[in-house]
Amino acid sequence: MLYNLREYHRPRDLDEALRLLQRPEIRTVPLAGGTDLVGQRNPDVEAVVDLSELGLDTIHTEDGVLRLGAMVRLQTIVEQLGDAFGGLLAEAAHRMAGWNIRNVATIGGTLAAGKVDSPLGVALAALGAEMAVTGQDELIPWPGVPAGGLQGRLITAVELRLAEGKVGTAYEQVARTPVDQPIVSAAAVVREVEGGTLSIRVAVGGLLASGLKLLDFDIQWPDLSGLDALTADINPADVKSDYLGRPDYRLAIAPVVARRALSAALARIGYETEAEGGIAS
Repeated sequence: MLYNLREYHRPRDLDEALRLLQRPEIRTVPLAGGTDLVGQRNPDVEAVVDLSELGLDTIHTEDGVLRLGAMVRLQTIVEQLGDAFGGLLAEAAHRMAGWNIRNVATIGGTLAAGKVDSPLGVALAALGAEMAVTGQDELIPWPGVPAGGLQGRLITAVELRLAEGKVGTAYEQVARTPVDQPIVSAAAVVREVEGGTLSIRVAVGGLLASGLKLLDFDIQWPDLSGLDALTADINPADVKSDYLGRPDYRLAIAPVVARRALSAALARIGYETEAEGGIAS
């Protein structure tokens, strides 16, 4: 609960929403799905600006770009984007929470809350997602944030470029139980480009304390040695450590999870790796 809440606003105009959020005299925050905001019980919050009437809940494709409004619900992604990017986006959204939460939580709220290591955060990074943020002329690659953070600003949309040709995607994670949030996770995206080259991006969450580990490399099949760089330059002191897993465990399991994801992504566009479906280390 927000015990010191004094004002509730539901503007229908984006400029009015920003005016309310930028008031210096009263601590005002945006309200998207509210699944994180209410749970924080932040005593400093005095006013909320409900974003539900701003028309930010649309999904459309134009000029090869998929644009998701910031207020698109996670369950909407599950239901409407099952075929997009080989199902990666829908799978990641489904893994975020149960049905009740997915019907309330939004993609913009998820990113604004900084859920970098979440299934959706990892998948969006692997897909090269960019955010439209008020006050910024250019899109900001996720998981970056604008200078000065998001105070007084809003994420209005998330954009993903639709690739031409064959694209394989996959998501893998290790967790205490199938319904728990991941300890370490990886999303892999493989694009087949000219000359038989495979362009690969792997995003790994839960490895670095500072955020995601991103790895981009091009290969000529079947040389997959580029994945060896995943942990080669990591200082153990930079590895995440919490109640879910120690640094040594995360360092050991991250390459395994990444290889599983890459193996599955390759198989989906016809590049079988081994009889067991894995990639030899």
